[in-house]
Amino acid sequence: MSVKLKGFIRNFSYTLTSNLISFIISTLVILIVPKLIGVEEYGYWQLYLFYSAYVGFLHFGWNDGIYLRYGGKEYKDLNKKYFFPSFICWLYCR
Repeated sequence: MSVKLKGFIRNFSYTLTSNLISFIISTLVILIVPKLIGVEEYGYWQLYLFYSAYVGFLHFGWNDGIYLRYGGKEYKDLNKKYFFPSFICWLYCR
């Protein structure tokens, strides 16, 4: 067997195993958890998961832009008076 084929089979088995584990966990959560905590609480849990999936989009790249602009600089070289109003606006504008 060639090295590429062995690598493909190994990577495919990793993918298959991870998807199988994800499927089993999802099945358990969907079928068993509502019976344990109740249907209404499970609905709130799903709503929480839905909203928490979008939390990463709420900063609209603000932190990423700061990191891209000032990422290579030393902490002592940064203008802290510039970052404080930005942080306060980011904190309250969400």
